[in-house]
Amino acid sequence: MIDTEGYRANVGIVITNNKQQILLAKRYQQDSWQLPQGGIDENETELEALFRE
Repeated sequence: MIDTEGYRANVGIVITNNKQQILLAKRYQQDSWQLPQGGIDENETELEALFRE
């Protein structure tokens, strides 16, 4: 859902393991990497969006 200023609420997470490595995801059809993240759908909680993403 986009707010009145044109921004969409989103969630992101930093996932690490016991070796202190960080999970990065390759962006679809792009040559770049990012932390897991994504927009929050209407009628969805932040936690629900986090697990979906």
